[in-house]
Amino acid sequence: MGELVFEIEKDKFAELIQGKVDQMNDKVNNLVDDIADKTLSVMMDEAPFNSFHGGELRDKINIKTTGEFERFVTSDAPYLPFVVYPTAPHIIEAKNAQALGPFSFGSYLGVSGGGYVQPTKTNFGRSPNSMQYFKSVHHPGTSGNDFIERTKNIVDDSKTVYVNEFLGWLTNTD
Repeated sequence: MGELVFEIEKDKFAELIQGKVDQMNDKVNNLVDDIADKTLSVMMDEAPFNSFHGGELRDKINIKTTGEFERFVTSDAPYLPFVVYPTAPHIIEAKNAQALGPFSFGSYLGVSGGGYVQPTKTNFGRSPNSMQYFKSVHHPGTSGNDFIERTKNIVDDSKTVYVNEFLGWLTNTD
């Protein structure tokens, strides 16, 4: 009968392991950075663009280092929660300006004299699509756009590639 003999050169094996240990921090940091960069790219693609805010939501997406092997990807736009989560109809009032706007009658109903200014062709002698300024407006509310959750789901599928590359390096004995 045949025999199988396994022999491991202890010193060579220990040297190989020590080489991997010496490179481990850099490799794990690269892995975390690669996943964060992918997340940033996907989040920028998934974030809605609003010309009223000049694309601030996308422009303020960034990566924050929160620990040696931790990254946090988010947008610093102050209105982020109002995009991600649904909002109920509400009144927006001018605080630091004399008026809000310009608003299209098709988007908002202006509030004037205690009641809503209805969008008709005769309001202020302008068409329903004309732009107006108001001291307050009735916002219709939003349904919410959870682009952060969509980003997470997309990146969850692709981060396996990065982890497999790391494991390939870890188990490579060349």
